[in-house]
Amino acid sequence: MKINVIDRDGKKYEVDADPGDTLEYVVSQKGISSDWGICGGCCACSSCQVYMQEKDYAVIGAPDDTEQAVLDDMAYESKSTSRLGCQLTITEKMEGWTFVIAPY
Repeated sequence: MKINVIDRDGKKYEVDADPGDTLEYVVSQKGISSDWGICGGCCACSSCQVYMQEKDYAVIGAPDDTEQAVLDDMAYESKSTSRLGCQLTITEKMEGWTFVIAPY
């Protein structure tokens, strides 16, 4: 399946993603951003923060308490539709969705 990722410079990538992988893993494997997923997917640094479209965010819902705490304490320019890529598991319903890598 395909998803879209917009890097910190505004460049858009259409990438293959396998259901079951995390967004952090997919972006890391594609080498889109060198300062992405610094903690290796441990929900500890917020370097994999992404902004989502409101309609897509509504489908997957709000982060759990642990993820929200990292967003509140560490995320730079967090938004109401922010999620951490390490906490987003790719599902088939995400086909064609766009994830914007947040500033870090």
